[in-house]
Amino acid sequence: EKTARFPELSVGYNNLSIVGWQSPDGINQKYYGSGDRFSTFNFGIGVPLFNGAVKARAQAGEVNMEVARMNEQHATESIKIRKMQLLSEYQKYGKVVEHYRNTGNVQADQIIRQSLMAFRAGDISYMEWINLMNQAVGIRMSYLDALLAIRVSSAELEYLNGN
Repeated sequence: EKTARFPELSVGYNNLSIVGWQSPDGINQKYYGSGDRFSTFNFGIGVPLFNGAVKARAQAGEVNMEVARMNEQHATESIKIRKMQLLSEYQKYGKVVEHYRNTGNVQADQIIRQSLMAFRAGDISYMEWINLMNQAVGIRMSYLDALLAIRVSSAELEYLNGN
């Protein structure tokens, strides 16, 4: 758009032949054969007179470039923030998974084992046994949820890092 404000130069050359009788002065007739050639040259300069629209389009282009730069910076910052959030989630769920591996799953196994022995011995009712089994399954489900969350955050981190 900025170059549209500069003058334009044009150069041209034409070569043609006319076979037959012609009147060069409008009165007398003269015969022109195929060997008679007519050549013309032209040269032109185009000077833009009204630059307002061109200047406005050039300024709009500059504004669009600035908007694109700002969008790029925003996207870069958003990705950086999302990476930090995912890293924080990964670390948090890593601690949760480690807790369930060390103590949570052991507790769930103990609840299942002790409630089954107590139910078989008749020390607890069927409803109490169901409640204890629900607790054990809830512990294991929480472990699996944390494991899923850590894998999802890991996969998204790998995606954002380009791996």
